Amino acid sequence: MTKVLLVLSLCVAAALAAAQPASPDWGELSAHQQRVLAPVSGEWNRFAPAHKARLLAMVPLYDQLAPAAQQRFTVRLKTWAELTGEQQDLARQHWQRLQALPAAQRAGVLAKLQSAPTASP
Repeated sequence: MTKVLLVLSLCVAAALAAAQPASPDWGELSAHQQRVLAPVSGEWNRFAPAHKARLLAMVPLYDQLAPAAQQRFTVRLKTWAELTGEQQDLARQHWQRLQALPAAQRAGVLAKLQSAPTASP
């Protein structure tokens, strides 16, 4: 009986995996996914499968955000997509250094960053 349940669960898992492409092209996304991820539409088909999976995982979370937070998400995703690869790497390095700081010091740095004027293009 246990083997039957195991085989059945593996079949269901395989069917679910086959139903959704491992690395869907932009045209394979639902209209809703395309709307949420529109800021990265031009680069989507060049993304690695893991990157696509992380972005697709954000769509259900986006749906739970308040409208102002959804707008902030869209602006930040667009800003990130406009960065060069080098700029993204530098931002990741800065984030890692920030995360390594003690909590109180990290809070101070974040407060200073949030109060700083944003650069305009």
